[in-house]
Amino acid sequence: MSSILKVMRITKYEHACLVVEEQGNALIIDPGVLSKSLPDLKNVQAIVVTHIHSDHFDLERLKVIAASNPKAKFFGPQQVAAEAVGINMVAVDAGTAQNAGSFQLSFYGGKHELYEEFENIAVFVNEAVFHPGDSYTKPDKPIKLLGLPASAPWLRVSDTVEFLKSCRPQVAIPIHNSLLSEVGESIHYRIIAGAAQEIGTKWQVLKPGESLEV
Repeated sequence: MSSILKVMRITKYEHACLVVEEQGNALIIDPGVLSKSLPDLKNVQAIVVTHIHSDHFDLERLKVIAASNPKAKFFGPQQVAAEAVGINMVAVDAGTAQNAGSFQLSFYGGKHELYEEFENIAVFVNEAVFHPGDSYTKPDKPIKLLGLPASAPWLRVSDTVEFLKSCRPQVAIPIHNSLLSEVGESIHYRIIAGAAQEIGTKWQVLKPGESLEV
């Protein structure tokens, strides 16, 4: 549990992709087809794919990551593991936990928001960084940084605001935001920023490649 006390660096890439770095090691979450600027990292210990949709799951990208990081561990729900041909992926369920190097991973949820025929696994990294995938699942512990879905066919900004208020993280950043135009961003982010201010959460927008520490 000592790693939980250490500083982690979170870098945002396009759409729902986050890279969490700690002790010189990296964890990649949801490197989908839209995360074009994600670099070819060499220090990856784990990759988590929350669900099977291509904006989160890109098999060819996973193969590139695996080739550069042969010791990396891959995690995803059963639907993803079944499609991850050529990848040694561990199928995980809600309520389970895994360790990968300096990363402690706890999994939550189980279903995609609105479209329950799709499995979705939310991941809590080192009891600090929470990525819900395409869901409003939340952990049963305080959150330092929340990746907050900002736009989707299954999402209303009012529901996102309620999710934010229920989670009450120290910091929230927008994820799942590639569908937003400049006008859409200004509207959604203004509403979310107001809600964040109400609950004392720091709302920080990261462009692809930008980072913060928690």
